[in-house]
Order: sequence, then C-alpha cells, then structure tokens
Amino acid sequence: FRRVLFRSILFALGFARPYISQSAAALAAPATMVLVDTSVSMSGPGEFERARAKADDLLRTAPVGQAVGVMAFGAGNTILAPLSQDRARARAAVAGLKPDAGATRYRAALARAAEEFGDRPGRIVVVTDLQQTGWDGADEGGVPDRVKVEVDAIDGPSSNIAVTGLRVDGGEAVAIVQNYSPRRVASEVAFTMDDRRIGAVAISDRKSTRLNSSHVSESRM
Repeated sequence: FRRVLFRSILFALGFARPYISQSAAALAAPATMVLVDTSVSMSGPGEFERARAKADDLLRTAPVGQAVGVMAFGAGNTILAPLSQDRARARAAVAGLKPDAGATRYRAALARAAEEFGDRPGRIVVVTDLQQTGWDGADEGGVPDRVKVEVDAIDGPSSNIAVTGLRVDGGEAVAIVQNYSPRRVASEVAFTMDDRRIGAVAISDRKSTRLNSSHVSESRM
C-alpha cells in the first residue's frame, strides 16, 4: 500500500511541477499597467474619448503573454483591473471610465501603481493631458528602477477654460478661472444667486503651454 501511495504522489508531482513553474514564470514576467488621468482637466470636448482610445490601444497591443492592468487617477487612485492575463476585463474597465472632479496627483498615482508590480519588472504608461499642477504638493512615492514610466500625452481642445474654485473673501465672491487651452482666451465670469444674475467680470487670459503650469486668473465680484 505504501509503495502504491508513493507512486501516486510522484505521479501527481509530475503534473504539478509544470504548473508551479509556469505560475512562477508568469509572476516574474514583465507587465504593463495603464494609468488613465480622470481629473477635471481631462473633461474638455473629445479629450477623454481620445484618452480612452489610447488606453484601449495600449492594452490591445501589449506584448503577447504579458500581464496588463488599469488604474484611474484623479479624485483617487483606483485599481480597476489588477495585473493579469485578462485583457478583456482591462479593456472593459477602460470603456467604463469617466472624468471626475478631482485634481491630478502624479506622484501618488505612480507610487500606487508601482505597488501592483511587486518584484516583477515592467512599465507604467500614463495617459494624461500633462497638467504641470499635478506635480504640486508634498505627495511622495517612487517607482523602482525595474519599472519604466512612459507618458502618452493627450492633446487638449483649442479652447478650454474652467472655473476650478469659488470662495468668499471678505465681502467679495472670488472665482478661480483656469485656462487649459494652448492659446489666449477672452470671456467673462457671470455670478448668479438664486438663479438671478447679479453681475459679470470680463477675463482675458494669456496664451499658456500645456507643458507648463496653466495660467490661473481670479475674478472678483
């Protein structure tokens, strides 16, 4: 009986070894994590649709056999599809993405994505509009040398300004207006109360580059 049992164990191990070896190899193989910027600056006309298309293409064209994953960053850093061979799941996660009201925080996003790699090598591809303000603040975090970081930039619309903040300063209402477009804009900020327009302030913003900090204006009423 012992001899039969011993042979059965050897037989089982003979089948188990390739499986164990393949699992270890998969965990050590390079992987690709796609980070999609969902911050408010990505909400310009057609901008987020281009971001989704780029992210989907990155997943579709990743090297055969390589694990892929998806993370959204903006209001938070959310792993939507952990690193795996399931590309259909990753692409479905991208298809369901929408921009939110959060701000860009690149360092925190990269640090969170790097955690998913463990000891394996690979690359993080950031799909973003390259808002320089995303590097502001004291958020910390690093990416190990074995993980490369690539940026796939999204071109913004030619006209894209937004009210990104509103506060009361003394007896005045202050609106923070940011120009995300690559050219000078001329517009106005209208102030309303209880659906009643109480005034407007003209704004004229200089041309700014998307690779540097976007120009911020304050309109007071």
